[in-house]
Amino acid sequence: MNEQEAAPTAGVVRGPAREDRLLVWVGDNAHAEALVRHAGQWVANTGMPWTAIAVQTPGSRPEANGRRPLLRALELGERLGAATASVAADNVLDAVVERVRQERATMVMIGGHPPDGWLDEGRRHWLGDLADGLSKRLPDVTVTVVQFPAAAVGARPAQAAVDRWRLPWPALLLTAAVVLLCTALSALLERYVDVGTIDMVYLAGIVFVALRLGQTAAVLAVIGSLLMFDLIFVPPRWSLVPNETDFFFTFAVMLAIGLVVARLVAHARLQAQVAAARARRTQALNALARELVGAKSERDIAAALAASVRATFGAEARLLLPDDAGRLRACDDAGERSDGDAAAQRLFERGSDAGDAPGEHDGALLLLRGAAGPLAVLALRNWPGPGTEPEDRQLLDAFANQTALALERQLFDRRSARAVVEAEGERLRSTLLSGISHDLRTPLTTIIGAATSLRDQNGALDEARRARLVDGIVDEARRMHASMSDLLELTRLEEGAVQPACEWCPADELVGEVIEALGQRLRERHVRTLLAPEAIVWCDSRLVQQLLFNLLDNALRHTERGGQIEIRIETMAQQWRLVVSDDGCGLPVGHEADVFKKFFRAAAEPAGSRTGLGLAICAAVARLHGGRIEAHNAGGACFTLTLPQPAAPLVPADEVPA
Repeated sequence: MNEQEAAPTAGVVRGPAREDRLLVWVGDNAHAEALVRHAGQWVANTGMPWTAIAVQTPGSRPEANGRRPLLRALELGERLGAATASVAADNVLDAVVERVRQERATMVMIGGHPPDGWLDEGRRHWLGDLADGLSKRLPDVTVTVVQFPAAAVGARPAQAAVDRWRLPWPALLLTAAVVLLCTALSALLERYVDVGTIDMVYLAGIVFVALRLGQTAAVLAVIGSLLMFDLIFVPPRWSLVPNETDFFFTFAVMLAIGLVVARLVAHARLQAQVAAARARRTQALNALARELVGAKSERDIAAALAASVRATFGAEARLLLPDDAGRLRACDDAGERSDGDAAAQRLFERGSDAGDAPGEHDGALLLLRGAAGPLAVLALRNWPGPGTEPEDRQLLDAFANQTALALERQLFDRRSARAVVEAEGERLRSTLLSGISHDLRTPLTTIIGAATSLRDQNGALDEARRARLVDGIVDEARRMHASMSDLLELTRLEEGAVQPACEWCPADELVGEVIEALGQRLRERHVRTLLAPEAIVWCDSRLVQQLLFNLLDNALRHTERGGQIEIRIETMAQQWRLVVSDDGCGLPVGHEADVFKKFFRAAAEPAGSRTGLGLAICAAVARLHGGRIEAHNAGGACFTLTLPQPAAPLVPADEVPA
């Protein structure tokens, strides 16, 4: 603050000394920034919260260059810690009173400057009237008027006030054209209607000008219409002094109606603009919320946010997220970093509130915070900065809050999924240890008992007894070996260490090798194979043979001697099917799909059974081939393996395997 700004004078309309919240009305004039800076120093000393508001009236023109000081003042208020808002209303007094009641403010501050010319003198009286009106309508609120030296505001306020009422040349030309068109239509209607009805044509033109160009143009249209009506249609023509005094009353009524219509239409136009802007902001926020709800990853969240910011503000946005080392990276980054990222990194590490970092980057940085701390930084390029309306900044903050919620949801989802995986892993480890300890305890006990007998009673044992003990040791050792082999094989299959190497295999050779491996055990069962001699199937022969071995082993353990086991292979256009069925006790009703789970055993599982991993290995082999395996009861257990198969190759007859 310079020295002239450091010494404002304040006239206080007395009120209670209690100061809980400050409301600052920022006018559309050159001293707006000085007023906000003075208010910022005030609250820095008192520590009270404060709000800076601007009021848009029908006479204001948001698109004019004169609103740049107001926007800069509101942006300055945000940087100084104020809440900012822009309010549309018919007059400033009603808007300030309503906002004071909403904010429950105990102090209101408005700004002015010493009179310098007739326009400034009128502004001084208007500010005094505003302060008096606030004091009367808010008797419990302290009203402060801050006077600034003229040099503190830079440009002459009188000139700024005159500029606000200026119209660009296209608007002036359109206003004049509408008045002339109304005059031409009135000339055509003059012979059919009386003079008093002609002014309705001018009123229609005034409404059109007010809707298209605003209140200033409408006032000019009223004056021009009144002059043209008096000059051309009121006798004596081409004279501004009518013969009959009644026309003076007509002129007054026409002027009053025209001004009221211009005021009402301009106000309706302002409200329509405000409503349309709010609708656009609401639609943009809803569209972003829909995109974020469907986002599956942080990359999707960043893309949705960038698209919304680009469509709404015309700015480029990048979402910078921390990596494992805490360094910010864009979701679509290839590893490069820019100068703006250094400022974003400092903002993220500092963990302060969102805000701009002028001079460090071309745009703005917003810190996205979650319940546990900073989540990311939103970096904006081509952001208007001080020229941004408060509503646009609030909409950007809403975008940032929605994005922070989506990022936090993704974070919680990852933590939840990780917790589920850890719990499932712990459950599997417990199940594995339980199953392995149960399956290894019995054979180990048998081996230890037999070995101890051989060691301690070797001389007292006959040859037959000694042979039975040795055979028991061998059988239990093989059982332990089979259990450990199943466990290791299943682990390799599920971890992806084994990938199928598919090739064309003769179906009869595939089945024949497994039957030969189980020859001794299958002699006590009736085994029937149903397959075409020339059938060939597409698979990894080693994995499918292991699957068939496990299915036949399961059938042997659940059928009586002399039972029936059937093996059937069917080839079709795009798949082939392996079916293994038996006439044993069947599957537990209601648990047909559970038999493929690890360590699952039926209630009637015979003693000395294996670990319960054989069918789980079958399911893993089916998944590796891109197929499926199913089980159901059909007079016994029936397992069906279905695997995909490409078109069979065409080979010469002498090359087809026998």
